[in-house]
Amino acid sequence: MGRKMIGIGAPTSTGGSVLEGNVGINIDSAVSTSSIGHLASCPACSKGKGPIVAVGPRTITLPAGLVALEGDYVACGCPPQSNKVMFAQSSVYGGAEHNKADFSGITAALNRPKTITDISLSYGDAQVPVESVSRFYTDLNIHVKTSGYFPGETVTVNISGPTEKALTGIVGAKGIAIIPNAFGSEIIDMEGEA
Repeated sequence: MGRKMIGIGAPTSTGGSVLEGNVGINIDSAVSTSSIGHLASCPACSKGKGPIVAVGPRTITLPAGLVALEGDYVACGCPPQSNKVMFAQSSVYGGAEHNKADFSGITAALNRPKTITDISLSYGDAQVPVESVSRFYTDLNIHVKTSGYFPGETVTVNISGPTEKALTGIVGAKGIAIIPNAFGSEIIDMEGEA
């Protein structure tokens, strides 16, 4: 939900109150709504009053201009943004933004560790699973099951042994990256005795 609308008589953080409003356009059938630019008093400074200045977006425009919302400030003689308008008589919301956004679910997803949970092999374009040790390897595909990766991210698998190389794949929608024809560029040098 957005911020609450302000009307004539709403208090300010320095002990003043909103002095002007859109007469006839009421909040909760009782208080005339105020707009950006309407005056509010300030007993804490020598200037004594100033216009309401917008802080953040809003979606409602009244005859005198954009609606005044809780958290807007009075441009009086006090330091900038120190005299805030507070709601007191309104249960009506009028802002485009939210007072509180909960990012805990997003933060948890972004901070989860990225791991490879399983690696398996398959043959050729049909991706027939390899059931045991393969004696053919030039058309092998590597299937990398991941955790913590988002679709579209790159995962790297390091191969060691007679062949040392780093292979990369793009994680798909189910968290699996397939590296096709992983060893297709490898050359086998076979030597023997005559």
